[in-house]
Amino acid sequence: MSMPLTRVKESLTGMVRTIEEVAPQRININAEPRDVKSIFRKLLEDFKNDFYLDFVAAVDYVEDKQFEVNYVVWVYSLKTILSIRFRLPKENPNLDTISDLIPSAINHEKEAYDLMGITFSGNSELKRGFFVAEGINEFPLVKNEVKKA
Repeated sequence: MSMPLTRVKESLTGMVRTIEEVAPQRININAEPRDVKSIFRKLLEDFKNDFYLDFVAAVDYVEDKQFEVNYVVWVYSLKTILSIRFRLPKENPNLDTISDLIPSAINHEKEAYDLMGITFSGNSELKRGFFVAEGINEFPLVKNEVKKA
């Protein structure tokens, strides 16, 4: 087991479903939505000044009727990228905001809301019109159901 994987596992023990090193200096983490804040608090505590939220990406898993929110984080001291993933049901895609912990997350959350309809509880700046023109009721990156022949 690599040193970065060992450090991340020690940091997040009992807080995540899976941690896997998928390539050198690349770790994927799957966790429950209810744990988003505690995971980021712990990472900020353990990796203080060398932690950077690079981006947040939302993925539409049509057949599973779920969204996945991926937080991509650089941990400089470990020279490692963490992809922290949370699956949400499509009928109520809601995740707690981390913008109170990491202010740069606010625009990433606004983008995921405007394009996919994912809400981030506690982010008071969520509104339509960040990317998509106001008055459009659809979320442009949400895929339609796949019709099987």
